[in-house]
Amino acid sequence: MSKTPSTYRFWGLDLLRALAILLVMLTHASFFPYDWSGVDQYFHWFGLLGVELFFALSGFLIGRILLKVFMQDFTFGQLRYFWIRRWLRTLPNYYFILAINFLLLLSIGGFSLQHLEYVGFIQNFSSPHPIFFREAWSLSIEEWFYLLIPLCLFLVAFLAKNKSKKILFRNSLILILISLLIFRYNHILSSPNLNVDSGLRQIVIYRLDAPIWGVLAAWVYHFHPNWWKNYAKGLFIGGCLLLSTGIVSWYSSNSLAQAFIFPFIDLGFVLWLPWAAQWRAPQNWLGKAIHHTSLISYSLYLIHMQIIFRLVLRLTNWLNWWQIWIVYFILSFLIASIIYKYIEQPILHWRDRRFKNPEK
Repeated sequence: MSKTPSTYRFWGLDLLRALAILLVMLTHASFFPYDWSGVDQYFHWFGLLGVELFFALSGFLIGRILLKVFMQDFTFGQLRYFWIRRWLRTLPNYYFILAINFLLLLSIGGFSLQHLEYVGFIQNFSSPHPIFFREAWSLSIEEWFYLLIPLCLFLVAFLAKNKSKKILFRNSLILILISLLIFRYNHILSSPNLNVDSGLRQIVIYRLDAPIWGVLAAWVYHFHPNWWKNYAKGLFIGGCLLLSTGIVSWYSSNSLAQAFIFPFIDLGFVLWLPWAAQWRAPQNWLGKAIHHTSLISYSLYLIHMQIIFRLVLRLTNWLNWWQIWIVYFILSFLIASIIYKYIEQPILHWRDRRFKNPEK
């Protein structure tokens, strides 16, 4: 009998993943048309931090897989195998929801050929993300990360066959991080009126480093497990300080501070991972609820804004704000659970039978 896709999960990371999607949903729930007396402006940070937390978790997951194949004879066949597994995880759900969004656009006569850019994740490759399916900006960053960073590591392994793979893996990632930081800094210097959110945070070529911090965490987890475990709480505190520094940098007009906003935030979340990986699931309904939320988090992310939000928005003339929020969250979780059970999970089961996880 094949094992479920959730068998090899850290519960603490499930908790962080559930936290990430709830932060994003809270931000978008604040978009409903009610007078929050200025409180809603602070919800912006919930969504921003939630997405960056997703990047950290995704990088750690992918890093463990990449490191395993990199330390072996990293062939192009293994690279292709990695891509197939990753794309079977992310693309079916994405294209299913994208097709629904296209149909909705067609029904109101708003569809154009430019929307086809979403098929290849190029709608925000080097320019601000369009309004349509706005949550897809982070998915583009992740998909290009899955494509380009493993390819870079493969080329490094191919060109430096006689080097220490342990050091080569780490140094290659550090070099990529430094290069992207310099690239982002130059962009900020050449854009004096830059909007950090739309002109930097949501553009692929300036954010490819976001999951790499998680990949480096996977390297530490693999090669220095005692350090990872023994200093977990201290690293968590350090992570909180870095997160605070990143938030403060957001409001700075200094170009260097702006260039470091997201490295501070992403590394801050990565430093949470050693402690979170040691947390154990409570054997009650709360533990199960968190685990389930983590499992359906990808489906939740895809549907909660473009589809569910617009649907619930039609009810604002008949319901109070707290009733709107209840309907919004219940409907999102219900539809996401259905999508996970009947689309995402069957595909993952088939993938794990046909293309076994190299980590297992």
